[in-house]
Amino acid sequence: MKIKNTIKYLVLVATLTITAGFAVGCQSQKGQASSQNKQEQDKEENKDVQKDNIETNDRETSSTKDEDGKKSTKKKSDKSKGEDKAITADLKEITYYTYDINTEKLTPHTKLVNEISVGNIMKELSANGVIPKNAQVNTAKVVTVDGIRTLNVDVNDAFVNFDQGSSAESLSLQAFTNSMVKTFKVKQVKLTVEGKNYSGGHIALKDNEYLKFK
Repeated sequence: MKIKNTIKYLVLVATLTITAGFAVGCQSQKGQASSQNKQEQDKEENKDVQKDNIETNDRETSSTKDEDGKKSTKKKSDKSKGEDKAITADLKEITYYTYDINTEKLTPHTKLVNEISVGNIMKELSANGVIPKNAQVNTAKVVTVDGIRTLNVDVNDAFVNFDQGSSAESLSLQAFTNSMVKTFKVKQVKLTVEGKNYSGGHIALKDNEYLKFK
């Protein structure tokens, strides 16, 4: 009887020991699982934080690039404006006249050129049909004649157009004269052709005859 009781006691103790060990093992596994889950959560949170930091940095970088781009564009725009102003400041203004054969009216025009010269004025007159296309200046000089500011201009033979009528010749000479007087701010113009007094189909200038603004 004592042996049976002893066996029962040992079996009970073994059962309790196994049960306790199983419980401890389960708790240990739960603890490990909980620890792993926490580590994974921490990793995910770290990833989210890193992602947020990257996105924030990207936004800041993008914003910086946009600001830098705007500054660069503004600098280029300011530089372009400065260059335009510099170019415009270097240009000079000339005045040239055209005429209407029907109304016999002269009309002034202005243009910016790189240099104020008789050649540039004649270029515009030629382009607008006031003088022949092949007309060119030989020499030009501003002088004082009897206290009067005068422009002496010598041109080539192509300047004379013998095919135009008297009104057209008179208007073309007056347009030429007004252009020179206004641009060079002189009182009169002495016009010669290849060193000789101007002589066209209807008009011939004398030695001491000058063309004046009208």
